[in-house]
Amino acid sequence: MGELYDLSCKLTYVYKKHYYINITLQNLREFSVQQYNNGRTCIAGERKHTVSASIDINDRYAANNDVNYKSKKEAFDGILQITSNIIDNKLENLVRKGEFVYDE
Repeated sequence: MGELYDLSCKLTYVYKKHYYINITLQNLREFSVQQYNNGRTCIAGERKHTVSASIDINDRYAANNDVNYKSKKEAFDGILQITSNIIDNKLENLVRKGEFVYDE
């Protein structure tokens, strides 16, 4: 088996039976290319290789489980607080070690 070339991983957590915390990790590559006289373009080398994280937090869990639920400003404030906490305190550990625990 060869070496790992691409990564795509989606993690979904339910927080306080109210929020979904969705985190997607994937790698991104940037290549330099060479164009040839026959019209073909081929990869000449890899310029950059990074790991990206996409964070999606929403209150859809509450909406899916309570017919009377309506999003309010407090839910939005909670989403901002959770997102800031993940970016400031949790994301580096997830990317470097593959560990994620959300306990505020």
